[in-house]
Amino acid sequence: MRPFFPHFRKVAFLRPSHQKHL
Repeated sequence: MRPFFPHFRKVAFLRPSHQKHL
């Protein structure tokens, strides 16, 4: 889950729509 956290952050930045998932 540690490596997934940083990756998810990058995806959220690329896709602001993903922020809603957060």
